[in-house]
Amino acid sequence: MSLTIPKPQAAPFRVMPGFGLSFGFTIFYLGLIVLIPLSAVFLKTFTMTWEAFWSAVSLPRVVPSYKLSFGASLIAAAINVVFGGIVAWVLVRYKFPGKRFVDALVDLFALPTAVAGITLTALYSSNGWIGRYLEACSPGLSQDSSTAAKQPQQPQLLTVSGNVLQRRNEGRAATDLVSM
Repeated sequence: MSLTIPKPQAAPFRVMPGFGLSFGFTIFYLGLIVLIPLSAVFLKTFTMTWEAFWSAVSLPRVVPSYKLSFGASLIAAAINVVFGGIVAWVLVRYKFPGKRFVDALVDLFALPTAVAGITLTALYSSNGWIGRYLEACSPGLSQDSSTAAKQPQQPQLLTVSGNVLQRRNEGRAATDLVSM
């Protein structure tokens, strides 16, 4: 009778070591930064009555923003289809010097629209890098407290700013921490 010692098996080769940990970390922060605030918006919307919801989404100040958002998106999508198709066709069909550079340049423009929107809002808001100078150049566009008091009363609106819900009701702003 012979005693054989089994050889230890090597761990399987993994292309991405630590995938489980990094995937869990990503899902945790996705839930913390995106899913929890988004669910807070939906939960608050579901607590509103149909009349309150409709009055909030059909305000005279809100409807033009819908038209601008959807119109600009439609125009941008049409431009992207035309020029994106041309660039993709040229990249696949032809060989030319600098092809890899053009291919890498195309990847720079493939960023999510939410990232672009947040970036543009941060730049052009009244306290943004560019917006503070634009506001200084056009003082008629800023709203002071004397004109805010003359505006008609609007129903309660909620905007999400990080982890803070800003409630605007009867011309004054109150800030409440989101309780999750």
